[in-house]
Amino acid sequence: MADKLELLHLPRPSSSLLTRSEAHSSLIARGRKDAASLMLRKPEPKLPEAVTSLADQGDADAQFNLGMKYYRGQDVAKDNAKAAEWFRKAADQGHATGQWYMALLYFNGHGLPRDEKQGIHWSRKAAENGNPIAQYCLGELFHFGRLVPQDYAQAAIWYRKAAEQGNADAQQGLGSLYNLGHGVLHNNVEAYFWFCLSAGRTSGPHPPRSGGTEDRYEEKLTPEERFKVRERVAEWLADHPRS
Repeated sequence: MADKLELLHLPRPSSSLLTRSEAHSSLIARGRKDAASLMLRKPEPKLPEAVTSLADQGDADAQFNLGMKYYRGQDVAKDNAKAAEWFRKAADQGHATGQWYMALLYFNGHGLPRDEKQGIHWSRKAAENGNPIAQYCLGELFHFGRLVPQDYAQAAIWYRKAAEQGNADAQQGLGSLYNLGHGVLHNNVEAYFWFCLSAGRTSGPHPPRSGGTEDRYEEKLTPEERFKVRERVAEWLADHPRS
């Protein structure tokens, strides 16, 4: 009987003992987790020596490519400030795409203080050096009066430069200007041409029949005008294959 009573009233472990035991178990578990983490940890990414060497020597393409690696986090940790440094080096040498990315960084405040004036400055430089996305961007800014005074004539100029390089959005914008007679003389045939061309760039070599913008303007043209526009579109697409 005494034995039973002693068993029933066995002292419980003190809280300090439990705490020390739990802490010990926690340390063991943490150690296992840290060890597993070390085993799974990937080595620090390294940049290709060829890229860094050419960039350091002043090659604008290499500088831009190095900027893109930092911008996207390829072969190196993502770092917009570093990307801006290399984009600027390329941009200062007249690299059009580097200039466009400088504009993007300023517009978005990535790696650089947000500065719309600098964004427009670099957009214009990139556009003047032939970057079609920058050209389209400038066209849209002038078209809608965003960050710059509205100027349809300037919008038409920049839309056309990008449109002639195959930018579908610029082709659509230029078609809208022709349709409304903003910045260019109103011309249904030209509007239809650029609308069809825009659709053709995204939907294959033949303008689609899917209720797009170009279909809404088709009835404004005679059958002969529509036929000639479609011929122009086919010829243009043949001369400007997708890259």
